[in-house]
Parts: sequence; structure tokens; C-alpha cells
Amino acid sequence: MPAFGPALYESPQTLPASSRFTDDIESIPISLAGAKSLLLLILFQPSASASPNNTVELDVQWSADGSEWFSTSVIRVAGTTLATISQDTVALKRFRFQVSQLTTSEKWPLLFDTGGMAFARGRARQVGDATNRGSVMVMWQTGPAAYPGAFAPMSVESPVGGNIVGPTSSTDNALARFDGTTGRVIQDSGAILSDANVLSGITMAASLLTGPAITSVKITGTVSESAGALANVTGLSFALTSGRYYDYLFFIRYQTAATTTGIQFSMDYTGTFTYHTGKVDVMTSMTGTAGTVQSRGYRADDIGSATTNVDAATSDMYATITGKILPTSSATLIVRFMTEVGTSQVDVLAGSSGLLFDMGT
Repeated sequence: MPAFGPALYESPQTLPASSRFTDDIESIPISLAGAKSLLLLILFQPSASASPNNTVELDVQWSADGSEWFSTSVIRVAGTTLATISQDTVALKRFRFQVSQLTTSEKWPLLFDTGGMAFARGRARQVGDATNRGSVMVMWQTGPAAYPGAFAPMSVESPVGGNIVGPTSSTDNALARFDGTTGRVIQDSGAILSDANVLSGITMAASLLTGPAITSVKITGTVSESAGALANVTGLSFALTSGRYYDYLFFIRYQTAATTTGIQFSMDYTGTFTYHTGKVDVMTSMTGTAGTVQSRGYRADDIGSATTNVDAATSDMYATITGKILPTSSATLIVRFMTEVGTSQVDVLAGSSGLLFDMGT
């Protein structure tokens, strides 16, 4: 048996009777320095009047960086007086050794795979007769290989190489992610995958958004016209920069005062351009009747033609405008409209909106 390192923890006979692990004192961290295995030796020295049954508990924890700690499983336990070994189902990080009546010193070796961790620490205690306790000490020795020959008398029964360890608690439905570069430590995250398979808590990196820059506008009030002259739809406009290629879309909700009143839409750019072209589609009936969409293309400002009627007065109607423009001066692009019958009012209503796609230079 190789020599052992310093004591992890020594418990005198005056240990508290409580079996809660939080009452114990943790050892200072052991630097594993690249070791592949860790051998712990639990040494038990009985008291003058030994208790018929004693339980020795050992908690071994691991860390990749010395700040966040995790637990793992026992690989091998040996000892002639060892009756049972079980992992605590609540704490999930301590192991109970139930031993028979002890009248002589005993020892129990345990072999752990370090799992690539950089540090280990531990604490040990007895649970049983509070007045007739022996003393417990845990010694340690690291090994350079996963199962060094020096530990051959304790053959490995359940190797855990490759096991992944995690925190003692986590957020319900959170996705686990690796912590560090060992490939064996996971941590909690803010990404939540619900029981209904809905993913939330994800922020998309800006570098992943490779499409054009998109700007939107919307009006929240009514813009009216009743003079029979083209007027701006205030709020449905974009500021454009010279030399950049743009595409645009407008989605318009409108009404007219009478069924015999039509409407005209057009586009205006207050600067100069290399080209400005597009199309206006105006619905005159929302009941699906054939011939209820009037379309008009344009390749200049303020070009359009008015409809002559709608299927219902003061009822919601719909129009779209799509276009492309390459400005040669920086100015404003805006939707314009007018009534087909002077003095009969037409309205562009709240919720009308637009999208501008900046396609670059």
C-alpha cells in the first residue's frame, strides 16, 4: 500500500449527535494535479466502550476550478467488517457505511476516478451512539493512472470514467451546458425547454442575423382627406440615405364615406433617385367578388389611379404598396392618398404600417 497524504478530516469523540452533513467541517481542497485516481482510506479507532452499531458517513466532492463543487460515485469499497454501503437518496453526495460492533481498529479503502477534475475535498463523521464514539480519520493518495497497479488488491467493480457530474440543484426544465473544457462537468443555464417543448430564454447573437436591416412604422390614429388632392399619410414614411438600395412594403387599412367614393394611393420621394418603381393594389370589395382588386404600377413619384367605388361605406378596406428605390440624395419616402370624389372623405386608419428593407450599397 503506498504512503497516504495528509488527513482530510479527523473527528474526535465530541462530534455532534446530529447526522446532518451541513454540521460538519469541509477539508481544505486537494490539488489533483492531473491525477487519474484518488484513493481514500477511512481509519476507525473504537472508543473504550464501543457502540454496537456505528455508521460512518463520507462526502467526497470534486471541482474543475475550485469554485463550484460536484459529487460522484464510489468505485470500490473493501473491508472485512463492512456490512452495507448505500448512497443517500436525498443529499445524493454522501455514502453510509454500516459497520458491526467494533472492538479493534478498522480501515476501509475507497478508490475514485477523478474524472479529469482539478480539486477534491471531503468530510467524514459518525452517526450512532452520541456518547460512545470512536475516532475517524480519512487519508488520501492520488494515482497517475486510472487504476494504478499499486491499488490492484482492490479490483474495480464499477468504473465511472466518462461520467458527467453536475450541480447539487438546477432550474426545472433548464438545458444543461458544459462548464469548462473537461467534457465531464455540466452546469445550469437560463435556456428553458418546457414540458410542451417550447424553448425560451435564448438570445440570438447579432452576428447570426445575416439578412437586411429592417425598419418598421405604424400609425395609431386616422389620417383623412376630402379635398381631392394628394396628401401625405403622416407616419407612413421612411428617411432614406443616398446611394443605398431599398425595398419597401406598406399595409394599409382604409375607409370611404360612401360606396360611390373611390380612393387613390401613390408614393412620393422628396429627393432624387436613380430609379423608383413599384405597384399599388387596392381592394374595392372584401366579399371575394371577382374584379375587386385594382392594380397600378409606377416608375415615378405621385403616379396612381383612383378606384371608383367600394362594397360598403365606412367599412374596413385593404391596400398594399410594394416598391424599390435607389436614392441619389438623402430624403423622405412617404405614402400619399386622396379621395376620388371631392368633398367625400376617405380615411387611412390606425394599424396601417410599413416595412423598409435596407439592402446595402
